[in-house]
Amino acid sequence: MNMLKLYRPLKSTLMTQGYGPEHTKPEMLPQYQAMGISAHNGIDWVAQDGEDIRFNGTGSGFVLEVSLDEKAGLGVVVCFEKDNKYYKAIFWHLKSVAVKEQDRVESGTLLGAADSTGWSTGTHLHFGLKECDQNWNTINRDNGYDGAINPEPYFQNYYILDLKKQLEGQMVVLFQRILELLKQLLWLKK
Repeated sequence: MNMLKLYRPLKSTLMTQGYGPEHTKPEMLPQYQAMGISAHNGIDWVAQDGEDIRFNGTGSGFVLEVSLDEKAGLGVVVCFEKDNKYYKAIFWHLKSVAVKEQDRVESGTLLGAADSTGWSTGTHLHFGLKECDQNWNTINRDNGYDGAINPEPYFQNYYILDLKKQLEGQMVVLFQRILELLKQLLWLKK
């Protein structure tokens, strides 16, 4: 069973579009179809101009690509592995980037700042997810979404930095408990 979990890459919880025709604004369908995809192929979140965009997977990955595309604008593609499956996380419509190709990233790493670059109707983040082979080549490119899969089933409704703070707090408590147990064990040996 794949235990992939993704978290919000920005603070905003307001999604304007999801994956697939049922979550695509009807007036936008012809534009996506003109680009060769069946409908919207990711999640769009409203963002503040310049808002931090962060890597939202658990564990680590690396930046495969930083590029400027006429349609998608400025974007970052991060590759990562989870439970022997390989993924590309795609972050588009950025104002600026804080990483370069081949950089290692961890959960919460700053990737860039939100904007409205490319074919965009307002400041937002487009997040896409593609499954890959071991060489980071997108699989199922003929699925009508250029290989993109629906990321929504994997999302947990937590901002990635809030999750990191929570986990760090739990680690402190765990460490304190371990120290207390060690003290008790040492006291018993006396």
